[in-house]
Formats: sequence, C-alpha cells, structure tokens
Amino acid sequence: MFVSVGISSGFLSGLQVNHIDLSPIHASTLVGLTNGAANILSIVAPLIVHLIVVEATNPAQWAVLFYIASAICITCTTFYVVFASGEIQSWNGHQIDCTSTQKEQARILDEAVGLEDVQLMT
Repeated sequence: MFVSVGISSGFLSGLQVNHIDLSPIHASTLVGLTNGAANILSIVAPLIVHLIVVEATNPAQWAVLFYIASAICITCTTFYVVFASGEIQSWNGHQIDCTSTQKEQARILDEAVGLEDVQLMT
C-alpha cells in the first residue's frame, strides 16, 4: 500500500494540472467531469468492502481489500504515465480575440494586482 500511494504522487500531481494542458478553454468542464466520475465511483467502495470484508476482525480479508486497492492504484497510475499527453487537443476550440478595450481593461487590472508581466492572448 505504501508503494502504491508513493507511485500515485506522479498521477495526482499530473492529473490536477493536465486539464489545463489539454484544453485551457474547457479545463473547468474537464475537472467537473473527472471529479464527478471519481465521486460516483467512490460510492461503490463501501459496497466492495462489505462484499470482501465479512468479518471485520479478519486481517486476511482486509489484506485482500488492500491488494485490490493497490492494484487499481498502480494500474491507473501506469496507464496515465504511459498514455497521458500534455498537448492542447484539437477539440479545445479557437482562442477568442480580445478587443482593444478588453486588453486595456486587462492591463489596468494586471497593474492593480501586480501581474504586469503576464502576456495576453491575441
């Protein structure tokens, strides 16, 4: 279990940023979909525990459960590390051009919060 959680650090740190890498325009939608799927699947976890751990004091049953959790974690992390991409996807869409008024407003806001060095998309 210790090894699987340690290996998952690459998965978790990459996943949280990867939504923005894949689609800056749709990153919030991607986060919502992936977090929604994870939360729906987390409902299944107590049901699986109930099926595997019949006697709560039996360490062998808990060991089976931890092996299953470790296998899922290692498999998903390996899949992500091998197949994940950081390239902007074709379905991201086109960037919206800013008008000169919007650029001026953004510049004023950036100066107010100290972000003068941030480049605007044109």
